[in-house]
Amino acid sequence: MDIVRVFIAVNFPGSVKKQISDISSKIRAEIVRGNLTKSENFHLTLAFIGEIPESRLNAVEKAMDKISFRPFELTMKGIGRFKRNGGDIIWIGIEPSEGLKTLEGIQQDLVRELKDAGFELDERGFRPHMTLGREVVTESWDKVKNVAGDVGISVRSEKISLMKSERVNGKLTYTEIYAKGSEEIV
Repeated sequence: MDIVRVFIAVNFPGSVKKQISDISSKIRAEIVRGNLTKSENFHLTLAFIGEIPESRLNAVEKAMDKISFRPFELTMKGIGRFKRNGGDIIWIGIEPSEGLKTLEGIQQDLVRELKDAGFELDERGFRPHMTLGREVVTESWDKVKNVAGDVGISVRSEKISLMKSERVNGKLTYTEIYAKGSEEIV
């Protein structure tokens, strides 16, 4: 039985990944050490499922299909960190908006459907953010915030994606294996 590591996310188009990458490049010069997210892996996690038998992927897809949502717009704004021993997680936050309310509703619906399908999920509250790096150590957090500047990146989202996380030739790679699109209301 094959095991896969999966999560559900909002992915970003290349133009948005480029904007985030520009911010990440500025931050790189201000960190002592850490693992910055590769631009091709930029995303916003809605539900981390973890390692499951490949045979359970269909149950995840069915749970996703039960979710109904309209296209939504998010604005990534502000840089922050989750303090951790051994290095922080640094991230870009999501500005409060109607789009954020839609995102939070999608996430709550997903969690409910996944739990109903028998999946065990993290019980921590949903704090939407886009991870820039993990295990990051800085000499000055203020310098990191200053070089990041006034982040303001808008993105329109019309789908959510089931992502597979794996190492390919030693490189962490996220691959979309299923997507659920929004439903336009006429």
